[in-house]
Amino acid sequence: MKYLINRAWLGTLLIVMFFACSMGISALPVHALSTQGNVWDWGYGYYGQLGQGTYLNSATPTQLDTIGSVSSLAGGCYHSLALKPDGTVWAWGDNGWGELGIGSDVNTDVPTQISSLTDVKAIAAGCYNSMAVKADGTVWTWGNNGLHNLGIGDAPAPDTCRGFNSSGSGASCAKTPVQVVNLTDVKAVATFIYMNLALKNDGTVWAWGYEYGGTPVQVPGLANVTSIATGGDFAIASEADGTVWAWGTNAYNLLVDTTASSSLTPVQITELNNVKMVSTGYWTAMALKSDGTVWAWGRNIEGEVGNGTTSTSITTPTQVVDLSDVKMVANGLFTSFALKTDGTVAAWGYNWDAELGIGTYSANSPTPVMANMNNVTSIAPGSYHVLVTVQNNQPPTVSANGPYYVPEGGSVTLTATGSDPENGPLTYAWDLDNNGTFETTGQSVTFSAANLTAPSSQIVRVQVTDDGGLTTVDQATVYITYNFTGFFQPINNLPTLNAVNAGRAIPVKFSLGGDKGLNIIAEGYPVSQQIACDSSAPTSDIEATTTAGSSSLTYDPTADQYIYVWSTDGTWAGTCRQLTVKLADGTVHQADFEFK
Repeated sequence: MKYLINRAWLGTLLIVMFFACSMGISALPVHALSTQGNVWDWGYGYYGQLGQGTYLNSATPTQLDTIGSVSSLAGGCYHSLALKPDGTVWAWGDNGWGELGIGSDVNTDVPTQISSLTDVKAIAAGCYNSMAVKADGTVWTWGNNGLHNLGIGDAPAPDTCRGFNSSGSGASCAKTPVQVVNLTDVKAVATFIYMNLALKNDGTVWAWGYEYGGTPVQVPGLANVTSIATGGDFAIASEADGTVWAWGTNAYNLLVDTTASSSLTPVQITELNNVKMVSTGYWTAMALKSDGTVWAWGRNIEGEVGNGTTSTSITTPTQVVDLSDVKMVANGLFTSFALKTDGTVAAWGYNWDAELGIGTYSANSPTPVMANMNNVTSIAPGSYHVLVTVQNNQPPTVSANGPYYVPEGGSVTLTATGSDPENGPLTYAWDLDNNGTFETTGQSVTFSAANLTAPSSQIVRVQVTDDGGLTTVDQATVYITYNFTGFFQPINNLPTLNAVNAGRAIPVKFSLGGDKGLNIIAEGYPVSQQIACDSSAPTSDIEATTTAGSSSLTYDPTADQYIYVWSTDGTWAGTCRQLTVKLADGTVHQADFEFK
C-alpha cells in the first residue's frame, strides 16, 4: 500500500485544498538531470511510469532502451518526462490529469513524444502536472489546473480530464501544453501539486498557484538565485553567495523557526552556508554544500534525513552521515538521493517499493546505502520510482563505405553509415583532406577533385558522434581517375558484340581528357580471354581494321585520342573473347568480340 500519497487519499486532499487552501504536500526538486546519458529506472511501476512496456514494479535497475540518450529527466508522482538532445519531450506513466501532454488522459507504459513541444531546454514534473522551458525562455505547462497550476491567469483550463477516476471526465486540465502568461527569460522551473516556481536568468524567482493565483508574481526578497525546489506548500532556494532561503508552511520546522507557522516571504536559514544546490521531498529538505557534504532537515519518519534515526522530525539542518564527495542531491517523497563524483548513487529513507536501488523490497534505511548503479550522470526521483542517466559506455559504429572513384576535375558523393547501440541520434563530420580536422558536417558530403590529377588517391575520414559525446572514426580511399568516357569507333561499347575477322589488328581508341603520357595502361594489360558467345547480344561488324602486327599505344593530340592497336590471332575464329583494358588509375574497361 502506498504510504500517505495514494490516489484515493490525494483525491480527498485535493478537494480540501481547493476549498480551504490550508495544507498541502511537499515537492519533487527542480533539479532533474543535467548530463546526457542512457535512461535506467527502478521502483514503483503500477501506472507505467518506468516506461518498460509493463505496469509492474522493478526492484532491479533496468535500462529503458526504447528512448536512447536524453539530456534531462524529471520524475512526477506517477509519471516521467524525458528531454532529448533535439529539444523534444517524451512522457510516460499516469495521465489521469493530462500530465503526459499527449492530447489524451489515457496512461501509457512506453515513452511517447509530446508532439506540440519543440526547442525545449528544461523540464519539471509535478504530481499531476508538468512544465517545460523553451529555448526562447517561455514556460509551458500541462496537466492539473487545481489552484491555477497552469499559470494561465483566470482563464479556464482548455480541457477536462478523468482525474482520479478510471473513466469519465470533469477535472479541469490541459491535455497539451499551454503557455504560462506574463513569464519570459526563464532558465529553470519547479513544480509539485500547487506551488509552481520559475527561475529567471536575472536570478529572480516567480511563483503561481497556491496562494499566488494564476498569474506569475515575483517572490520578494530573493536575488541571484541559483537553485530552487518546491513542495506542495513549501519552497526553498539557494543564492549565489551560498545562503539558503525558505518560505511556505513550517510543518516539521522546515523554516527552521519554531515560532512561525508559515511565511510567504522567504526567510534565511542561517544555519547553512556555502550551499550550491537544494532539493525537497515530502516536507524534507536537503542542501548540498560546496565541500561535497549534504545537510538535511524536516520530516524523518522513514529516515529520509539520513542522520541514523527515524525521529519524527529534525528541526535544524543536520549533516547526512557517512556521505561525502557529492555533486548532486534529489528527493523522492520519502527517499533521499545523492550522486557522488565517482558516478555512484547513495540513497536512504523509504524502501518499500525498492526505491533504494539495492534490489530488494526491504526495510527503510536511516543511513545512506549504495544503489546498484555505476557511471551515473544524474538522478531524477519520482514519488516511489527513480530515474537516472548512465554515461554511454558503448560507442557508435560507422563505415565510410569506400572505396570511391572520381574523375579528375569532377566530384563524388561520400555517404557514411552509422548506428548507435542506444538508438540515439548521430552526427557526422568528415576530414576530406586528411589534415586531422573534421571540418565538413553531414552524413553525405561532396568530395571535389577539381585540383587533383590522375592517377592518385586521397584518404578521407568520417567521425560519428552519439548524443552522449562518444565518437568513432572510419576511413576510406578516394581514387582520382582519368576521364575515360568509353571506347570510340570502330569499337562498340558493352553490351554490343563486335564482330571481326580473326587475325586482324583492331584500333582501340579512347580519350582521357588530354595527354596523360604513354604510361597510362597498367602493367600486363590489355588482356583478352575467351567467353561464351551471347546470341542475344546486339552485334556490330568492325570494318576499320589493319593487318596484324605488333601491338602498340600512341596518342593523337588533334583528336585527343589514345590508340592502342590490338593484334588478334587467326586461331580465334569461331570464338568470342573479352578485351580488358586496365588503366594506371586502377579502373577497368571492357569490350566483347566475336571472331569470324
